[in-house]
Amino acid sequence: MALVILVVVQIYNISVTYRVKLEQFNSHYGTLIKQALFEYQSSHSGTQADSAFYLFDRVAEDWIYTLQDAPDEAAADTVRAKIYGLFTQILQKHYRPDAYVRDYLVKAGANPDFRSGYLITELDLLDFNRILPVYLDTTGVIPGDFQGALRANSFA
Repeated sequence: MALVILVVVQIYNISVTYRVKLEQFNSHYGTLIKQALFEYQSSHSGTQADSAFYLFDRVAEDWIYTLQDAPDEAAADTVRAKIYGLFTQILQKHYRPDAYVRDYLVKAGANPDFRSGYLITELDLLDFNRILPVYLDTTGVIPGDFQGALRANSFA
């Protein structure tokens, strides 16, 4: 009986230690990534990030009236899907600070082996005094590719 209790206590201690170490790692690594992204955006203003935001504006201008003038909800859903796809393509093509972040991690003495990706959880178009919703993830379910991922940056 004592041996079983000892095994259970050891398993509990190992799981708690693992959880604490994982949270410490995520906190440290997440902070490094956020600092790297902040420096990237500060030092690269006028380049990739600005070109992505410029393209976002262009897509919004091109599609906002199409969305407003959709004859029915099915047509509006098709337009929303197109807008969502265009925003995703712009993020993947024009906002790639991976090399900079990798170099930053090497200089900080951290493991530079990471994957990056973009997850759009909410997307709205602004038209003067109106907000036109395009996409809103109401499920709260994180796709498989993003399970266990660190949230490093968000755009509003």
